[in-house]
Amino acid sequence: MTSGVVASGFVFEVGAVGAKAFGASTARCDSEVDLINTAAVNYAIFLNGDADDIVKSGAAPPSGHKVCIEVFGASVAPALRDRIRRQFKSGIWNTYASNETNVIAVLDDDNVGTLERGMEVRLVDEQGGDVAPGRTGRIRVRGDTMVDCYFNAPELTRACFIDGWFQTNDLGCQPAPGKFLFLGRIDNVLNIGGVKVPATPIEERIIQLAHVSDAALLRIGNDAISGCCWWRSKPRPLTRRSLRRTSAPFWRRTGRPVRW
Repeated sequence: MTSGVVASGFVFEVGAVGAKAFGASTARCDSEVDLINTAAVNYAIFLNGDADDIVKSGAAPPSGHKVCIEVFGASVAPALRDRIRRQFKSGIWNTYASNETNVIAVLDDDNVGTLERGMEVRLVDEQGGDVAPGRTGRIRVRGDTMVDCYFNAPELTRACFIDGWFQTNDLGCQPAPGKFLFLGRIDNVLNIGGVKVPATPIEERIIQLAHVSDAALLRIGNDAISGCCWWRSKPRPLTRRSLRRTSAPFWRRTGRPVRW
């Protein structure tokens, strides 16, 4: 017999083993905090940004009650991992997954993923050829839980499902067999003088600095010109609107457009 726990728009079927779970939506609500504070759950799943919101809310399980935290949607910055472990006194499960494949790997503190059983990863260049060991490439995945097409979308299927592999929009490299290093989304890569630099790892390092709450690497319109970094001090968050407003004087002085 199963029971369902509803929170923030998601329903999770939970087996008779006694586990309770809930999912977080794109906005934190008081019910999520209450579920944790009252020991009503022992497994919670969040998007990356929601996990940060829950930690900042001060939610914490009662003494002696353990809550396993799963975070998906992006890699979790080291600072947030540490806060989750201290506040919830439990481990964190950072999963790399997609709707087309289910869970592909679990990411450790160094952003290195360990492949789930039955999953394979292949890294390819812009022409679709395999990259050399240790080199950066686009991530392709295949496994037992992967679908083989998009319903009623043949063109999208041909673009994303290639020779039995699902082609993601992510970049990575393989430091060892069965492992891979997730470097971020392809559309979040800066082309600096012909060298492609993933923005996410740099932004995460900047956020670790004292008094920095958020950071963004931007690309100026000319590929030959280097990108620039913009950050915001605590406690104010960095939003697209605030970024545009505060950076506008800089772009006017340079006379160059910025890609958002």
